[in-house]
Amino acid sequence: MKSIFLSVVFSCSLFARPDRPASFLGKWHSISKVSAIEEVVFYPDNIVRLSDDRYAFDQRYFLSPDSSKPEGSFKGVFQLINVGKLVKESKVDLRLLEKDVMELSINEKKMILKKD
Repeated sequence: MKSIFLSVVFSCSLFARPDRPASFLGKWHSISKVSAIEEVVFYPDNIVRLSDDRYAFDQRYFLSPDSSKPEGSFKGVFQLINVGKLVKESKVDLRLLEKDVMELSINEKKMILKKD
């Protein structure tokens, strides 16, 4: 039920601005040398790839603009799905600090990413 609600909210946000692509789309890499996630790639079809030097896994994302924060802030979820079943859902907050720098929080764990 919660995922249906989030998908409806995300769809409505797409219809509100169909001419503007999401500013977070593309390939981002971690600035930190100790982060477990080294690269994050946001695809336009609601897929996000999280990877390090050995592994990569895809998740579905549902993000919508966060009206309680400044422009460039988004909140939503990442969903890990295996064989058609939801395995894990993570709470996500995304904030664009600059045009090519973002702060990504996954379940309250923050990382700083720079766009490639």
